[in-house]
Amino acid sequence: MNAKSLHARLQALEDQEAVKVLKAQYCYNVDSKNWRAVADLFTEDGVWDGEAFGRYRGRKAIYSFFSKIVPTHLSFFVHMVHNPIIKVKGNRATGVWYWTEPCTLKKTNQAAWICGRYNEQYLKQGKRWRVKTMRLKFFYVTPYEKGWVKERVTK
Repeated sequence: MNAKSLHARLQALEDQEAVKVLKAQYCYNVDSKNWRAVADLFTEDGVWDGEAFGRYRGRKAIYSFFSKIVPTHLSFFVHMVHNPIIKVKGNRATGVWYWTEPCTLKKTNQAAWICGRYNEQYLKQGKRWRVKTMRLKFFYVTPYEKGWVKERVTK
C-alpha cells in the first residue's frame, strides 16, 4: 500500500465519521427544537421529504416546516438512529439509517412510537458535509400502549 492509497482510505474514513456526526447533529437539533440549526445542516437547495408530512426544498422551506408544522403534531420526541450504511465517493455520499422515536402526539397527548428508515444523500462543501436529500420511509406510528402489532398506522 502506498502513501496515496493510504491517504485516500483515511480520508474516506474521516468523511464517513463526519457524516455520522452530521446525522447526530440533525437528531440533537430536532430533539432540541433548534429549527435554524436543523435547516443549516442542509445544502441551500436541500430536500427534506417526509412522505405524508410533505416535501420541502431549500433551507427556508425546511425551517418553516420544522418551526410551524412539527410542533402542531408532536410535543416531545427523541430520535434514535442506528445501523448506518454510509458510502463515500469524493465529495458526495449516501446514507441509510434506521430510526426509532418515542414521542408524544400533541393532539391527543398520547405516547407513541415512530419507526422508519432515512435514505439520504450528502454533499461536502469545502470541508463541511451537508444533507442534500433526506427521505423518510415510515414503518409505523403506533400508540405506546397498543404497540405495532395491535395498531400499526403507516404514513
